[in-house]
Amino acid sequence: MAEEPVPLPVQLGNGVRRHRERAGLTRQEVADRAVRYGLRWSHQTLTAIERGSRRLTGEELLLLPWVLGCTPADLLEDATAVPLTDIAVVDGETASAVWRGSIDPAQLADIGSGADVTGGLRRLVGRVRADGLANEVQRVDHLRPGATLADVRSAELAAQREAEQKAARAVGLSPDSLALVAAGIWGRSLTEERDARLTARIDAGTAARTKQAVRGHIKRELLGALRKDVDGLDTPTDPAPS
Repeated sequence: MAEEPVPLPVQLGNGVRRHRERAGLTRQEVADRAVRYGLRWSHQTLTAIERGSRRLTGEELLLLPWVLGCTPADLLEDATAVPLTDIAVVDGETASAVWRGSIDPAQLADIGSGADVTGGLRRLVGRVRADGLANEVQRVDHLRPGATLADVRSAELAAQREAEQKAARAVGLSPDSLALVAAGIWGRSLTEERDARLTARIDAGTAARTKQAVRGHIKRELLGALRKDVDGLDTPTDPAPS
């Protein structure tokens, strides 16, 4: 498995230490500069920042050019992957460009694109193990090669929808498990697949009663596909008594 990215506070702390050492400054000298600008820094404060155990505030980041002679973007000059939340990761170049304001938001790719999904998948799979499906860990393959953190988040959000929860009860799975199964069968959530099929089978002039009947037929189709897929899973068996 790929290694999970280093937490952002640790990366920023490494950057602070790197720029302080380049400038030939001691921690106390940097802390004294910060105090002149109204920051309550001490030698201990800077030590904690450099270790990543203390987060930098927005005000502190904006004061970096005066305190340390660098910008927030400079702190990530060596970063490869920058985790913004537990599911959102961007590359270091993109993070620095956003901080510099040198990137067009309209040109940004989906925030999860190309990122490592190990952490998000581990969290999601950890929850679905409670269903007692022996090969549920293999369900992560349902998010297809090249899956992104955004795909993981999509599956997690789908599990919160009422339609997904009702379907999960109908086939005997948790909503989390059903979200993974649906992603494997259709590459999207149950609700998204239902709506796509409905759109393909009706037009703007379709009567409400007909539309409701078509939706019901689609629901039965989808539940049938889910049951068939779930029936193919290996279920754990108790060991034979010795």
